[in-house]
Amino acid sequence: MGESMLEPTVKLYMYQGLCLDEFPNSTICRALQRHPAEEDYIQAKSANYLMYYKILLNLPAIFLGLFCGAWSDRIGRKIPIMLPCIGSTLAVCLYILSDENENSVAYILCGTTVNGIFGKSAIITMAVHSYVTDVSDSEARTRRLGGLLAMNFFGLFAGSLTAGFMLGMFSFDVVFCCVAVINALVVLMTVFCLKESVEDSVIESALAASPFKLSHITESLSVMCKPREGNKRCHLILFFITIVVNQACKAGEVDITLLFVKHRPFHWTKAQYGYLLALDYASLGLFLMVILPILSGVLGMKDLTLVKIALTFKVCRLVFMAFNTETWLIYVSVVIASVSGMIVSGLKSQMSKAVNHEDVGKAFSILSVGETTANLVGAIVFTNFYAATVDIFAGFTFCFEATIHLVLLALIFWLARDLNHDEQASPVLGKYGALVSPESYDKFPMGLDVIEEVSSPSSSSETSNALPLQDDLCDTSDGEMVD
Repeated sequence: MGESMLEPTVKLYMYQGLCLDEFPNSTICRALQRHPAEEDYIQAKSANYLMYYKILLNLPAIFLGLFCGAWSDRIGRKIPIMLPCIGSTLAVCLYILSDENENSVAYILCGTTVNGIFGKSAIITMAVHSYVTDVSDSEARTRRLGGLLAMNFFGLFAGSLTAGFMLGMFSFDVVFCCVAVINALVVLMTVFCLKESVEDSVIESALAASPFKLSHITESLSVMCKPREGNKRCHLILFFITIVVNQACKAGEVDITLLFVKHRPFHWTKAQYGYLLALDYASLGLFLMVILPILSGVLGMKDLTLVKIALTFKVCRLVFMAFNTETWLIYVSVVIASVSGMIVSGLKSQMSKAVNHEDVGKAFSILSVGETTANLVGAIVFTNFYAATVDIFAGFTFCFEATIHLVLLALIFWLARDLNHDEQASPVLGKYGALVSPESYDKFPMGLDVIEEVSSPSSSSETSNALPLQDDLCDTSDGEMVD
């Protein structure tokens, strides 16, 4: 909630600061729409500074994310959760100080850099996803991660509405102080209410270690590359790519939706766009909180089945937006697209199941870096694509994004098929360690009793005969059964 209050407030504050730096006469800035030449100048300058804002906010977080995954596996999840809150509070102090200085924009950019250095929301996302994975079993993980994502959307919804209300009633400084109070509450809740999920003995031995070690980067990167049972390494990489591409599309979609609804025939006001964002966040949160537990827990639908359904609805919504000409239908499309919230929760659940428990923090660290990079790249790519095609067809970018999601949908169908094949071919562990696939049962007329007789520990000679039997049944070099 604090993050969703801070970001739009800082952007509006920067816009005002740029205007006052250029035109100290506040009368012009209060009615900028009455001065077209000055408005065009401030709009162009603000666009550049918003790009600087995104770079200063995201690049340090990407760098820190490379270290924090492996570090959090050692020192626990609490410190990575608290760091961004501390950084956000320090940034807010600089924002407030900027109001008393002539070069206010420089203070704003310094505060943004501090916020990025402490990891902003990307590090919290990595830490809380790792925490939920630590404390939940594989069966409940999709619902738990879905609930976590739902709380994120509810926070965005509440933060956006609260910031809009407070900016209409109070000054920027009041909003900044409110954000600082929220961050302080998060730190206190983390310290006193959150039970650490990493063992105390591991934390005590790692507290003296610096987070900025090259080994932490190599450990995090190695999670994606090291050999795994069956096709798990391939699956993990494809899950990662799908999440990052989806995030890049989402980041671009937010920006082009604003441009799209400002374009003819809509010409929306700021309030209408604010209502759209609020409805988007609320519907996503409600779906993940109410419907997802029913689909996953009650009906027992698999993760990738949920992802396939979500991608199908996402494609329909994008095509619907591209050819839509009615305002009320845009609001309807947002409600329809609430199903797409299962894309991220389902894929992150599958990703956590593809790695060992000790690699969870590293995996989510790399994913956090990928998502942060996607936010930056996606906004740049899609806004430029929209600018290049808006004269041809304003909805062309939505069609382009729908095509990307169709490719992702085809990839998920292939992954689901390959995972089902792996599950059917997975070996069964015998009582004494022999690996036998279900297809091999017909090779033993007496079933597993034959193995138990040969593997019986009644004599040392009989015990030694059990090992060649296991070697005959499977090739332990790659974990697959051989004839």
